[in-house]
Amino acid sequence: LVEEMTEEEQKSLHYVLNLIIERDANLCASLIGACCIKNTYNNAKECPIAIAIEGSTILKTYQLHSKIEQKLKFDLTKKHNIYFEIITMENATFIGSAILSLLHR
Repeated sequence: LVEEMTEEEQKSLHYVLNLIIERDANLCASLIGACCIKNTYNNAKECPIAIAIEGSTILKTYQLHSKIEQKLKFDLTKKHNIYFEIITMENATFIGSAILSLLHR
C-alpha cells in the first residue's frame, strides 16, 4: 500500500502517524505521572519508583516507549522531584495474575 503512494502522500501519512504516537505518549505519561504524584510520599533519588511497562503496543510502536520516558522525566523528575525507573518484563500480567490467584485461595 505504501509503495503505491506518492512521496507527498507518504509524508502526510508519516506526519499523521507521528501525531497519533505523540498523543498516545502524552496520554500514557499523564496517567502514569498522575498515579506517581498521587501516591508518592518520600521519594529519594536513591530509591526511585518502579514503573512496570509491558505490552507489544508500547514496546514495539515506533518511538512510543522513548517518548513516554522523556515526558515522564520532564514531568516527574524536573517539575516534581519524583524519581522513577522504568522496568520492562515479559508476561508481567500473567505472572501477577498467577501470584494473586495463589494468594487468594
